[in-house]
Amino acid sequence: IEGENNDKFFTHPRNPKALAAYLFAHNHLFYMMELLTGLLLLMLSLCEAPAVPSLRLDVYVHATLELLALVMVAFELCMKLRWLGFHTFIRHKRTMVKTCVLLVQFVEAIVVLIRQTSHMRVTRALRPIFLVDCRYCGAVRRNLRQIFQSLPPFIDILLLLLFFMVIFAILGKNLLIVAVCDPLSSSWRSLNLSSVRYACVLFCFVLFVTCLSFFCNTVRCFLTFLCVTQRPMGVSLKQFDGLMRFYRPRMSARDRFLTYKALNTSGAPMLSLQDFYKFYEVTGLKWKARRNWLLIPYCVLPSSPLAGGFSWSKLVPWSYIVFLTIYGVEVLLKISGLGPVAYFSSGWNLFDFSVTVFAFLGLIALAFDKEPFYFIVILRPLQLLRLFKIKQRYRNVLDTMFELFPRMASLGISVWECNHIACIQCFFCALCRW
Repeated sequence: IEGENNDKFFTHPRNPKALAAYLFAHNHLFYMMELLTGLLLLMLSLCEAPAVPSLRLDVYVHATLELLALVMVAFELCMKLRWLGFHTFIRHKRTMVKTCVLLVQFVEAIVVLIRQTSHMRVTRALRPIFLVDCRYCGAVRRNLRQIFQSLPPFIDILLLLLFFMVIFAILGKNLLIVAVCDPLSSSWRSLNLSSVRYACVLFCFVLFVTCLSFFCNTVRCFLTFLCVTQRPMGVSLKQFDGLMRFYRPRMSARDRFLTYKALNTSGAPMLSLQDFYKFYEVTGLKWKARRNWLLIPYCVLPSSPLAGGFSWSKLVPWSYIVFLTIYGVEVLLKISGLGPVAYFSSGWNLFDFSVTVFAFLGLIALAFDKEPFYFIVILRPLQLLRLFKIKQRYRNVLDTMFELFPRMASLGISVWECNHIACIQCFFCALCRW
């Protein structure tokens, strides 16, 4: 935390030489030297090419001034190195960044001075580091630190949005550019005014409702489980069922009961504290009924198009055929290994099966001179969302999104239909008057 006394215990001077450097680096003269050096390096950008001709200095002059300012920065770092010691110096992140930038600036200034001509220098954008690191910019460093600390969640959500954008952009490209003169594709590309106008508003509303619902569910779970008038000696089945409804909303009543029975090893009417210690071990278990199934997979391919010299490679890219074959084999192996009931009880398995079947139907439709839709297999990479859920932040966002998706979809359709009808009435009346 930035403050008047921000020195840690391991940065205290350990010998008389370090104490002298510490006292020299902690006085207002040293602080003013840091501030003036940072300002000088920033003001040099007004005199370097490309700059205003009236303010431009000779290459030799501004390179010499830059070297002088960099030597002063190096002197400040040497005093800090003498005070902190080598091991503490290299562990300080901000100081090491400043040292690396200083070395690069030194090399570039010497190159400019030797060549007597200025070149494109991207590292000049790093000069504000020398000003921000001075004593009088402590509040600026604090704000920058808070910004950098808040960036990882923001970047994670942007990566998730980029993932969705790439998948649906490829799908839209294949879906809408199949036939340029198709009126259906034209209507999809042009859309209508109401959809374009309210897209941003609907997105903000969905984000607000998602965050509000997550907060309300957290508070409701806390009040339901903790706010009781009596102090029971254990957790009953009813209380455990209510807890699991908020901990895992998608868990069925049978699984909640079996989880309770697995925890209650002593057979008592209520779960004790010792039984509840194994909560996270038992909640990770999977429950399924024992059934014996015999599955005989078979595939029927149309022979009439193949007899006429039909070539798949001329119309369908080989990449689609290869991936469709891999996905089909994967579906058959999963059904054979897990059984139909266990396979189709998973939402992701049902999604994979539907996409693969539709892609095969689209490939077969191409053989009968129908409009192909085999490119729907592009939706299969959406299963990578399961990898995103490994991270806690993605898990919270995706679970909330999947939980609220049916309600938000119905709300979005209702709002879209209402605005669509209103816009049609308004524009139709305006066209009739015109």
